[in-house]
Amino acid sequence: MNYKRLGMLTLAFIMFLSISGCNKKTTEPSAASGEYIVHQGYFFEDSEWIYYCNPDDGYALYKRSLNSSDNIKLMERDLWPFCVDGEWIYTREVHDNFSIYRIKTDGSVKEKLNNDASSSINVGKEWIYYMNSTNGGIYKVKKDGTSRTKLLDEAAFGIYVTEEDGLYYINQRDGSIYRIEIDGSNKAKITNGASSFFSVSEGWVYYVLNGTSEVNYERIYKIRKDGTENTLLVEGKPNEYLSDFKVFGNYIYYHTFNSNDFMYKVKTDGTERARISVEGEHIDTMNVSKDGLLFKSMFYNSILCKVDMNSKSEAIIDKAPAYDTRLLAEWLLYKNLDNSLGLNADKADSSDNNEPFMGCISEVKLHGTTAYFLVKSGDHSNLYKLNLSNPEPKLITEGKIVSYDVAGDLIYYSDSSIHTIYSIKSDGTGKKEVAKKAGDYLLVRDDWIYLTYNNTGIYRMKTNGSDGDFLVQSSWMNSTFAIYDDWIYYPEDGGLFRIKTDGAENAKLFDIEYGIHNILSIKDGRIYYENRISDVGPSYNWLSGLYSVKLDGTERQTLIEGTISPLVVVDDYIYYSKILRDINIIKANHDGTERKIVVPDLKWNNPPGGA
Repeated sequence: MNYKRLGMLTLAFIMFLSISGCNKKTTEPSAASGEYIVHQGYFFEDSEWIYYCNPDDGYALYKRSLNSSDNIKLMERDLWPFCVDGEWIYTREVHDNFSIYRIKTDGSVKEKLNNDASSSINVGKEWIYYMNSTNGGIYKVKKDGTSRTKLLDEAAFGIYVTEEDGLYYINQRDGSIYRIEIDGSNKAKITNGASSFFSVSEGWVYYVLNGTSEVNYERIYKIRKDGTENTLLVEGKPNEYLSDFKVFGNYIYYHTFNSNDFMYKVKTDGTERARISVEGEHIDTMNVSKDGLLFKSMFYNSILCKVDMNSKSEAIIDKAPAYDTRLLAEWLLYKNLDNSLGLNADKADSSDNNEPFMGCISEVKLHGTTAYFLVKSGDHSNLYKLNLSNPEPKLITEGKIVSYDVAGDLIYYSDSSIHTIYSIKSDGTGKKEVAKKAGDYLLVRDDWIYLTYNNTGIYRMKTNGSDGDFLVQSSWMNSTFAIYDDWIYYPEDGGLFRIKTDGAENAKLFDIEYGIHNILSIKDGRIYYENRISDVGPSYNWLSGLYSVKLDGTERQTLIEGTISPLVVVDDYIYYSKILRDINIIKANHDGTERKIVVPDLKWNNPPGGA
């Protein structure tokens, strides 16, 4: 199974359940919605206000004046997406089982309308149409909360309603698009093949056809509502995912979901495709109306920081050239950032980005004036070293190396391609097989190799491969651990444990909710570690922090909290990257020109729970 693709499709599915694009309700059918229907989204504009979910305040609902600096909070936390319909805002309350609520646009009245776990909300003249996420059925309820009615007893996701033309949905079983009447009758299949996004306009269904094992890219099609005239409009690129799909007038608006989240528009006949977002800008939600585009614009910045383990003071070293932590590791080695690394600041120009290994380095370890590190190349990860006073990398050995440790002139490493532990001299000679073991993480102390073995426990054996046995066996074992004096400190099942290096006195030191991600260092009687402080939403949005604790598990202290990625420990400092996102809601013309920030300086916290 292609797990990366599965993860992307899962995220696409989540985004579709929360599909963006509230179109302003009028007394006449809307060109964007097809009929008198308001579809849910993340922000909405009327003649006086921008309504939006504020990520800097737990996704509470705000409105901001278009004519002044007034910024008014209407409703507490976790309320995305939502619909604005006249004097009412319709949304889901995350902390009340995703039930539908409505609130006056001035914030004066709040009413609960149902008890269902609701998603994909469509607001019509008299009815609200939605999916019941508990059982997958499609329901409607009157706008005052009465007359709840089941329309379809079928597992579905993503509905799109036009009250005069029917209700369209994706069947969860086969991924195809179907249509029923507003009363739930006359079910008809329209498309074949799995879809993740679609929209309906003027008798056409526009949809994204997902990639397959044979065709590893997505495509945009249009098809008549009776299933005829299926027409290819846009052919995507390999590993490029299409999302946030809108049809307005004679154009389709969408953005790509990969390393470059560009926004595009293309005519409904497939011609005149053009990118309308700027270089380096990430788009994750947008709305299209007759007045132009509204979209959330993000620019990622990564800065390299260090924190003093003694004083707990944080210092920003400089801006890094990219977001990827591995780039920061490369930067740390090559850019002469700090004298404590023993580098000569005259030997590198920080504006020069032509050094080798850009973006591929991990597992940096410093031994005296020598740095060891892994370099990913294709499906291999090779071991290198360099002298920090004369940074010219030297290859030690090649393979699929997942972990290594340095013991004097010997390096012990695990090659995952053949599930073998080897030893090799630091000059690349004298390679020897130690044992047929699949070590995920290993450390060497005295004459012993300690390793996590297939994530089932901590295994110990002599450096010649003899006397092997488990010290700890567990069905859940984090791959990292640390050794200090005669103790092994390791994270397992939401806590920090320690055990003697001979396997005696195994004990839990403390519990921690989301688990320790990485033990960075043990120094002066304290353990320095990274752990998540949230696991909501996709992993790249998890917040983490740097902490320390005494060796007996007492006196835990917070060093840094935020979206960080630790790199390497040098002397009294932990070097790490801090991820910054400059987020604004921008209004622009339909071609992306004349951009104006309408909601500035949003910060990024976690998405709401249970999205």
